[in-house]
Amino acid sequence: MTRASLRIDVASKLGDHRIGELRQRFARGGRDGLGRRCAHRHLHGGATAVAQRRGVARERPPRVEHQGAARRIQREKLDAEIGINAIDTNLKPFFAHGGKLIQYHGWADPLIPPQNSVNYYESVGKALGGLNQVKNNYRLFMVPGMDHCGGGDGPNTFDTLTALEQWVEKGKAPDQILATKAGRTRPLCPYPQVARYGGSGSVDAAASFACADPR
Repeated sequence: MTRASLRIDVASKLGDHRIGELRQRFARGGRDGLGRRCAHRHLHGGATAVAQRRGVARERPPRVEHQGAARRIQREKLDAEIGINAIDTNLKPFFAHGGKLIQYHGWADPLIPPQNSVNYYESVGKALGGLNQVKNNYRLFMVPGMDHCGGGDGPNTFDTLTALEQWVEKGKAPDQILATKAGRTRPLCPYPQVARYGGSGSVDAAASFACADPR
């Protein structure tokens, strides 16, 4: 029997019937090809839903010929139905609406190559006039030592929601986000910047580091 714990945080103009469809589709999990996911992007603006699946345990679907292709088609159909395209670099309508987006990815992610997020971010920059332009609405934070969605050797506990609120409500863009783990703190920097040690002070203290362009 399938058991799932599902949380959907909706900050949008989606109608109740669309929210109901999202709940049903995420609850079905494997049958719609969604699998186990976490939200890597926090969005504000437009018709936006941020969803997170937790504690999923389900029966393995029966093996069929060309199952991989069938799942891809299912995912593409679902994305089209709810208006999602994860690789579309044209975020101009979202930006024009005043949308702000914070994306993060662990450099030690063993499941999804971290370079994927870097490539996407740079592609958005190329499509929309450069990263200096894009950073007014969209920032990527790469997390050293973090595994898939969390865990790992590096500081991996941080608050992107408050950073997003400050950006949207007070116009304060996140120049860094504080990450912690077991007494160690470290600033997470907006790509392409990295946290650079200043040469003095504890290496376990965020105050000893500053965000700077890579050398």
